[in-house]
Amino acid sequence: MWKWIKVILFLLGAFALLLLNPMEIYTEMRTKGEVERMLSDQTVVEDLFDGDIEDFDYIGGKAYSVKTSDASFVVIVEKKNGRTQLETFVKISNVNQGQGY
Repeated sequence: MWKWIKVILFLLGAFALLLLNPMEIYTEMRTKGEVERMLSDQTVVEDLFDGDIEDFDYIGGKAYSVKTSDASFVVIVEKKNGRTQLETFVKISNVNQGQGY
């Protein structure tokens, strides 16, 4: 009886780990601290963005969403040759209304 309970608990634990994706959680925790540290420098913020940062969210992978008072940006973090590189893209939303709608 105890053997079956242990097997079922082990399978449930393995299934939960597959759903949580521990590699994604590890990547988020490791890179989020680095990006927050880099964006806390006011000169970096002035060079990359138009205004002060209002919101900073993890999107997934190596991408972060940064919202300022004027615009929204997507920041992709890459490490090359021991340096952290931030690639910044302006997030533009445009919805066209077609004829008859």
